[in-house]
Amino acid sequence: MTSSIIICTYNRAAMLKKALISVTEQTIKPEDFEVIIVDDASLDETSHICNSFKELLPNLIYLHTGKNIGLGRARRLGIETAKGSYILFTDDDCIVSQNWVERFNYYLKDKPVVSGSVHSPCLDYITLSLNIAEFHAYMGNNSGYKDFIAGANMGFQREVLRELEDFKNISTGRHSDDLDLILQAREKNYHPYFASDVTVYHYPPRRNLLSSMKHFTARGRTSILLRNKYAGLLNTPFILKSSLLILPASPVIALKVTAGIYLQREFWKYICNAPLVYLYKLAWCYGAFLELKKGERKL
Repeated sequence: MTSSIIICTYNRAAMLKKALISVTEQTIKPEDFEVIIVDDASLDETSHICNSFKELLPNLIYLHTGKNIGLGRARRLGIETAKGSYILFTDDDCIVSQNWVERFNYYLKDKPVVSGSVHSPCLDYITLSLNIAEFHAYMGNNSGYKDFIAGANMGFQREVLRELEDFKNISTGRHSDDLDLILQAREKNYHPYFASDVTVYHYPPRRNLLSSMKHFTARGRTSILLRNKYAGLLNTPFILKSSLLILPASPVIALKVTAGIYLQREFWKYICNAPLVYLYKLAWCYGAFLELKKGERKL
């Protein structure tokens, strides 16, 4: 078994079905890879959907957690079950390209950690802005080594995951566990390679503005902890270590990050999304502020 695909899911049966259809359309035979679905205690038709694909995907393994354990632990369960030499991850709201497994197999032969591109279909204004704000670093064609990785499209040589002794302590929530994982790998001197031709298309659930802002606030709360935990590795600036500093600086931080996105030529066609991308970055800063303030109260 060359590759193991891990997809964690929770109450997204309809979306998972589309993701699995794309997996059945790979350029390599389904007998040559396994698919591990980790159902984090869904209450919908997820189990029925998975059972309906067992004929098309003969190596499909369905795991039910029994209770909701969070994305980090669900991924860990998938890794512990996987038999493949290469461990591939995507999400239940993603559609993988037809040569997705084939291209991952090609790169992972000599690159221990690989991150693929995350493309955004031109959906509604809010969703497209969300994709730009979250995945802009992985939407281009500039293959090469990067500092971070997209959890929606990442692959590891099995030996790399075995070396990460701290993986048992990875984030157990629904945000930033991929950041935690890649930072642990970088501490072991594994630098992720970005392969732009390993592609997924991200179709997140339709969100209103309020839920999208909450999403980035939650991501800010978890990722700021990791930015400070790995401050030496990331050269985290002092302004991101204090709630008193980050709150007043938030408009400038959000503006700098947003401007950095739109200085790249490929994003000029999405310039009308810049105001909402900026608001999402502000929400991240606010989440970081809340978490820093919470930590300071405990001291």
